[in-house]
Amino acid sequence: FKKIVQTISYMPHFLSWVVMGGIVYRLFSPINGAINTLLVNLGVLDEPVYFMIQPNSFISIYLLSLIWKETGWGTIIYLAAIAGVDTWLYEAASIEGANRFQRVWYITLPTILPTVSTLLILRMGSLISVGFDPIFNLYNPSVYKIADVISTYVYRKGIIDAQYEFTTAVGLFQNIVAFSLVLMSNWIARRANPEYRIM
Repeated sequence: FKKIVQTISYMPHFLSWVVMGGIVYRLFSPINGAINTLLVNLGVLDEPVYFMIQPNSFISIYLLSLIWKETGWGTIIYLAAIAGVDTWLYEAASIEGANRFQRVWYITLPTILPTVSTLLILRMGSLISVGFDPIFNLYNPSVYKIADVISTYVYRKGIIDAQYEFTTAVGLFQNIVAFSLVLMSNWIARRANPEYRIM
């Protein structure tokens, strides 16, 4: 069971978004899609629904697929950081009478704080872009109004409509905001832990 769960949670990170988009489309397909089949058999739906063209369901599908794709990688990183904590710290805390929550709060979290800070800084840089690949591989013209983000909008206007000046300006603005977010998160990380330095 452990190996099956690890494979299901870790494998999607190593697949491209093109493959993941195909899997998600197949899962939610109205023709023999696993989700539709399950919902119809349980009596939740009377007939299959094409979820991928429904604006009200796109964001949920996008978020669930993003979580599914990235959870395994985050788990690997945090488990590696937790494995690096000296076990004698936990043993000493147990002898002193600390319960499990206190050991997590006073030993595990402070010890993995540099890893958390580094991952925060790395994620803040990509926060403004939201990610071109997942949106581009999951959306379609029916959900443009709700699914469009800066990077897909820039792609459509710059590459397809050939508005190069406009999209260059948007890209430059996006990069300035992303750089500002990285600097801000680095400043917060240094304030939270004075010994921590990246920049």
